[in-house]
Amino acid sequence: MLGTLIFEQWDDQNGIGRECKVFLDGKIVASLDISENERKQVGNEHYADQLVAICEHYGFEGYLMNFEVKIQDTAVLMKWLKYLREKLHEKIPGGELMWYDSVLHDGSLRWQSMLNEKNYHFLEVCDSFFTDYHWQPGHLGKTLETFMEHFPDRNTFQIYYGNDCYGRGTYGGGKYDVYKALEEIHNFPFSVAIFGQAFTWECEAGFLDQHKWQINEEKFWHGIEHAASIELLHY
Repeated sequence: MLGTLIFEQWDDQNGIGRECKVFLDGKIVASLDISENERKQVGNEHYADQLVAICEHYGFEGYLMNFEVKIQDTAVLMKWLKYLREKLHEKIPGGELMWYDSVLHDGSLRWQSMLNEKNYHFLEVCDSFFTDYHWQPGHLGKTLETFMEHFPDRNTFQIYYGNDCYGRGTYGGGKYDVYKALEEIHNFPFSVAIFGQAFTWECEAGFLDQHKWQINEEKFWHGIEHAASIELLHY
């Protein structure tokens, strides 16, 4: 199980997340209930250490890093990710640090839907790479080429191809057609990341009718024919 550390661009109208900058600058955030004298430069390693401590306390294995903001100095971010990864591996058996496809080497926020020459350095300091959902079949081959060029000794299943169950620009349309995307991904030696499985609850009126939600769950995970047979058993 992984936690998620997320910074999003709409936190700041300029697209440069203020909270993210404070975080990478290694400062104590002003919103904490501490005195002015205690608000000081602590080094961004402090936050990595705290994230590892949370993993140890609650018993999960690592984090998905979702930085959806512009980064002013990616060298600082890379160094921090490397430190966090080392500490996770040191303290957590099987610890994992996953990077979400968002920021490029130059710090700009531009989702690529693949691993390429503009973002592969993030995989150098992380254990796995979670692509954006807007990919097309042609992106898969390009990802494999980039991976084999730069990471010939690593496992290709460290690439997780993203799928949005709500269907927001995802290949195949998402929802009950997620399998279409999976069929494409399974042509390559990649893993799959499925986001937003709660759509059967949130968008299919599952929160109004538990029986309908159960049927929708069966439809999503096992197929329409299986769901129909389950529905007949209830009547």
